[in-house]
Amino acid sequence: MGAHASYPLIIENLVSLKSQFQFITDEKFQSVIKELSDFEIYPNSDNEHLPDHTQLAKKLSLNQAKMNKILKDLLIKIIDDLYDHPLMVKDKVHLLHITPYIEPEDRKKDWIQSEWAKSISIPVVLPVTPRIGDYVEIPFSKMISGFSTDEKYYSGYVCKSRKH
Repeated sequence: MGAHASYPLIIENLVSLKSQFQFITDEKFQSVIKELSDFEIYPNSDNEHLPDHTQLAKKLSLNQAKMNKILKDLLIKIIDDLYDHPLMVKDKVHLLHITPYIEPEDRKKDWIQSEWAKSISIPVVLPVTPRIGDYVEIPFSKMISGFSTDEKYYSGYVCKSRKH
């Protein structure tokens, strides 16, 4: 986090790590911790509801340089303290992207675009991460897609897994 720090990203990271606020006792961070504790991060959202660093500075009656330093220092402290207080992840949010399997030789054909347009992405919390080859079925997604007679849009096999 050099001179070109992204303060919206720092704020988003702080809110996503707010479970670690309980371990921060330094007085200089308490007003920012109190302010950011009420916010949530939503998957697949631009999270525009989060305050920016200028709004925080104004609300906390701090000059911008001091606010920026506090935000950067707080994030660094939380990251440094992860060795003493490991981050506990209770829910894993998975993004299921359901699209029909298309043979590699067909992927450049014109009709493929209409098939890809029918694909569905759904964020879910699953008890375990599906492995490649596991069968996954999301019955309600056929109603979402409007293709209720086309069963290839609500079930299938995991063909690849990516961490974001």
